[in-house]
Amino acid sequence: AASELASIGDAQLRALVWALKERAYGALHGDLDLARRAQDRIAAAAQHARDATTREEAHAVHDWVAGALAVLQGRAADAIDLLDRAAATFSALAQSHHAASTQVPKLAALSMLGRSAEALECGQRVRDQFIAAGDEAAAGKVEVNLGSMLLHQGRAAESAPHYRQAAVR
Repeated sequence: AASELASIGDAQLRALVWALKERAYGALHGDLDLARRAQDRIAAAAQHARDATTREEAHAVHDWVAGALAVLQGRAADAIDLLDRAAATFSALAQSHHAASTQVPKLAALSMLGRSAEALECGQRVRDQFIAAGDEAAAGKVEVNLGSMLLHQGRAAESAPHYRQAAVR
């Protein structure tokens, strides 16, 4: 596998990294071993990138996947660190949509640690970033998360507007 990676250019490597990210995310709720293998291949791809930007992007994707896996493994603090590092790298690469997307699994990690107010604030910020980017579908998914967080806190009246917003996005 390493020899395959050494023989492809950065454009192909970047496409491979994103395909592996999609594979990992697709496996998160069914086959964690497949998700881990995809994560490992992303790390290997990052090591073979010739261009610094491609390498940084691959590392950010790796951190994103590793953070999502950490959430599912109950390692909330690790997840937050990984997801924030991915977001910072994507922001530095002027990939604001990806930076915002890394923060969606962070909502669960913050909630797992009992940091409800911070989770709500993060969710509102991410939702606003998606709206600004014109991604109403992603904003709607975050609205559902916001509504669920409030509902779990016994704040049903405050959760209802989020569910209504999600329905129209």
